[in-house]
Amino acid sequence: MEISPADVRKKQFRSALRGVNPKEVREFLYEVAIVLEGLYTERELFKSKVSELEERATEFRQMEQVLTQTLEEAHETAERLRKSAKEDAERIKAQAKKEAETILNHAKEELEGIRATIRSLNGQKLAFLEEMETTINSYRRILERLKDDTVTNETTN
Repeated sequence: MEISPADVRKKQFRSALRGVNPKEVREFLYEVAIVLEGLYTERELFKSKVSELEERATEFRQMEQVLTQTLEEAHETAERLRKSAKEDAERIKAQAKKEAETILNHAKEELEGIRATIRSLNGQKLAFLEEMETTINSYRRILERLKDDTVTNETTN
């Protein structure tokens, strides 16, 4: 049974022999009604606060869900970026290795070409030296003949 402050104020008691002082009873009931009103007001205030706190708790739960979802998405994004970066690094590494091999092969071919050119130039040098030696020997023979002719001419004269 719920009793309101108005019920307390309106309550009537029957008189009895050696009963209580009605004025004192009335004053006491009035004070009880005031206390009861305060309790009702406080109860309504608490109900309002509880309702407000429940709403805030719901908001916090929703925020927690959003933050959890955001963290999971951030983790997934970071994982995808890490995987993508690793794949890019592997691709770049493979490409650099391939380019290095191409450059090395080209350098080897160039070196072989230079060596072939050096061999060819050495062959030409040798041919030139032999030709020069032949030419010098020819000039020597010519000089010797000229010398011999000069000596012979001098003796005959």
